[in-house]
Amino acid sequence: MRVQSQSPLPSLLIALSLVLPALAAAADDIVRLVNHQDYAIHLPVTLRNASPTGTALSTGQPIQHDGADTVFVAAISEKGQQEFTFRTAGPTSVKAIVAVTAAGSGIQFSANGKDAGQLTWSVVIEPAKKPLQTGELLSTKADYAQNFAAAPLSFAKKSSGPVFDTWVGTGTQAGLALAVELRVFHEGFADVRTKLTNVSAPTANVSAALVARWEHPALESRTLCYDNRRGDFSATASTLFHGTDGRHWHIQHGVDWVRSQLKDGPVVVWINPFDPVFTLANAKGYAMGSQAQFGHEAQSVPGALFAVTEIARNNVRSYRDRVVENALPPVGESFEITTRLAFPSSALTDDAADQLFLGTTAYRAQHSAAGKITVDFGVSAIRFGTSYFPYSTFGENFDSEKLPGMDREGFWPLAADTVREWPKFADQIRQDLRLVKWMGFSLVRLHHLELIGPIEKNIRQEYLDFLFSELRHLKLKAMLDVYAAPTQLEELLVRYGDAVDSVEIENETLIWGIPIDHVAEWKQIAATVKRVTPQAKVFWTAQNNTGIFDRLSQLGVTTDQIDLHSYVDSIDALPSARGWALSLGEYATRVGKPATISEWNFRGLTRLTPEARGKIYPQIFEHALATRSIADFYEFQFQETLAPNPVSGRGNVLRHYELFNVSRHPKPEAFAFADLIRRYTHDDDPAKRLSVSYAEIELNEAGRGTVTLTLTNQSHRPLALTAAIEAPAELKMEFTGAKTLSLAPGETKSLSLSLAATAPKIGFYHGSVRLEGADGFLRYAAIEARLAGKPTLKTSDDTMAAFLTHVSAVVYGQGAPVIEIETAITIAQTLESATGRLIPYYQLDDLPADARSSGNVIVVGTATTNALANETAKNLLVITGPTLEAAKTAGMDLVLSYWLGAKDSAAGKVGLVRKILPRSIDADKLP
Repeated sequence: MRVQSQSPLPSLLIALSLVLPALAAAADDIVRLVNHQDYAIHLPVTLRNASPTGTALSTGQPIQHDGADTVFVAAISEKGQQEFTFRTAGPTSVKAIVAVTAAGSGIQFSANGKDAGQLTWSVVIEPAKKPLQTGELLSTKADYAQNFAAAPLSFAKKSSGPVFDTWVGTGTQAGLALAVELRVFHEGFADVRTKLTNVSAPTANVSAALVARWEHPALESRTLCYDNRRGDFSATASTLFHGTDGRHWHIQHGVDWVRSQLKDGPVVVWINPFDPVFTLANAKGYAMGSQAQFGHEAQSVPGALFAVTEIARNNVRSYRDRVVENALPPVGESFEITTRLAFPSSALTDDAADQLFLGTTAYRAQHSAAGKITVDFGVSAIRFGTSYFPYSTFGENFDSEKLPGMDREGFWPLAADTVREWPKFADQIRQDLRLVKWMGFSLVRLHHLELIGPIEKNIRQEYLDFLFSELRHLKLKAMLDVYAAPTQLEELLVRYGDAVDSVEIENETLIWGIPIDHVAEWKQIAATVKRVTPQAKVFWTAQNNTGIFDRLSQLGVTTDQIDLHSYVDSIDALPSARGWALSLGEYATRVGKPATISEWNFRGLTRLTPEARGKIYPQIFEHALATRSIADFYEFQFQETLAPNPVSGRGNVLRHYELFNVSRHPKPEAFAFADLIRRYTHDDDPAKRLSVSYAEIELNEAGRGTVTLTLTNQSHRPLALTAAIEAPAELKMEFTGAKTLSLAPGETKSLSLSLAATAPKIGFYHGSVRLEGADGFLRYAAIEARLAGKPTLKTSDDTMAAFLTHVSAVVYGQGAPVIEIETAITIAQTLESATGRLIPYYQLDDLPADARSSGNVIVVGTATTNALANETAKNLLVITGPTLEAAKTAGMDLVLSYWLGAKDSAAGKVGLVRKILPRSIDADKLP
């Protein structure tokens, strides 16, 4: 028997005829439920394409057949497992907690014999509102309670069963036909699917919403969770309706759940799943209608809760090129909106309500083997990757001067010299990939690989041969993010397919929709990938506009995984990151595909201190990872880069979200992310089994020193390891003790090494230790050695060289313009690498007192943007000018005074030229 997918909601609820054969299950099939979540599951479960002949589980729990599927209510403890078979004996009696009856044009609920309120629906369609937008502030708020008019629905019971009854109501309002189907589970759940079909409604220039009114007995208390933010929701209240500045508010889910405790009555939890938004035709092909996700809002008045699902609305300016605003599907087309109501048998906390929401929406996977059906609630482990693409990020751009082969301004340029002269950069690439391995990543995303297309074929192939040989040596797999013709892609895969995990076609293309003229080629590409490398996955990327994948499927393009890119825009947005992962995971469950996030990080947190970012950094990822909805998770990106022009590229984004500085010294974020990898990766991953310290040392004036690596066996099995040194020729490393060691579970041991710079030059040195064990065990340890001293200046200036040797910080003004921040960061990053000393950068109000007093400070800004620019002191170097442009130019001149002589400078290897380049991607248009 072959069972391949599992949905978190009953099949009638979620529209979901999966493209899988319906295969009958044998009566003695074993069903295994595995809960990987940190909370208990007590929710309906649907076994897809499994129709055993029994009437109950071996536990006595009743089951109900639904076509080719089998439905029951599961109860599993946190991190728990259950295993049972089907039987034909009668089920154990189940207490009926919830019941419904038709009431006028709605449905009347009772729970445990008490009144639980009445539900009615309304469709509101109005002329589109004129968007009043200030920055990214655009509210769509309206009073839906005042003018509510119930749709004329007629309800009747369609079927009864031991697990659930089905009720159906139909009617038409405002030109939309409504088919409301309720699956009422006797154990305390009501799943509502509302199918809306355009019969005669206008399709353009409209605002539209589906409003559900729940009239209920007197309320004792009510709590609402809005994009993972909880708060009381009084008898008279309204949610935000996007009314907060920040574009992330306009692409979120809104109301996750509402918990209502009725006086002398039941508690009712209203849960909003993540439904795919319909797609609409545009000039290029297809795009999303109005929004990436249906916006769920709420309004309350005494005695009633109004649950509002925005269907057609305005969007903020920065997203209008991604959607078809204020539009409904053409006449004859349909879409669905779903709701789950939970009626617990006893009072429950907000935490328990949140767990009902998570259990409803988080990823589930179903598979079978040897007569056993297994349902996993959440992924058991996550594979981690990072974006590393030296053919771009090794480039250097100092506004008017850049590497000779740089091909454009902005994100992301081809630094052609780093490919054509790749042997000059080979040691740096080798060490970078070993740092990737040390952190615990198993996947490397080669971003925009098509960039190297213009390079001569023989050189391009030499470069890729080198890069993939390193990946193989390190047991790393590549994701190819590439836009190439099928024949070009076939050539790549034939040569390197054994080291390729997956292929992303046309980076981020689905964020803006489906260009219809690309569809035929996409089909060829997908077929090529599967023919040449059947094990490799092929996919396209969206930004939580999951409905675009429905349209992709309708067009005959198959994808192996559901992928998104997204970024957290602000500290305020941190909690809402959970919704991205849940939306992706729920959709992936519906279509039976694994979920992937191949770009994720923050935006706009650059002004924070490094220490503050390090503390916040885990939260940026944790809210998504903790859902256990994502199978593969890629951080973007690995190391700081000087490739985008600080003026026209990175200058209007303020990201700087990389894990390592230009010097390859790890930021606090690197250690935080390594901890996340160890927490969420699979138990057999060497990164989890063996803890390895990061060894760093300042070499003496002769370029010598010793370091100690600390190794701890974190697993429950003994480890026998053999150590080997892998280091560039510039750094000689030798063991001072044994190279083999055995560690019992929990045991800690050390490896000591002597280090020597073979031709001492000021800067950073990096080496690695390869640790191998039985059964393919492979772990890397990282060593950083710094040789501090005077930078090599372009002209003889002992005073300047002495000053730059002892810089303790670079500082820009509080609230400084972007160009000054970028100038300050460029100076700090390059000077650190050039002096072999750690040099942080700060906003003026965050400048530590000891940094001001203990060393030299470089001040960037004008008299009006940085208060320190007006001061004179021996330990201050002010990079300024009468204008912002002049201050920026002064900063670039300072960098160029020492950077060409820096040990690891790309400009020092291939030179710089002065040239003006065309602008590429507008950074403000990036997700």
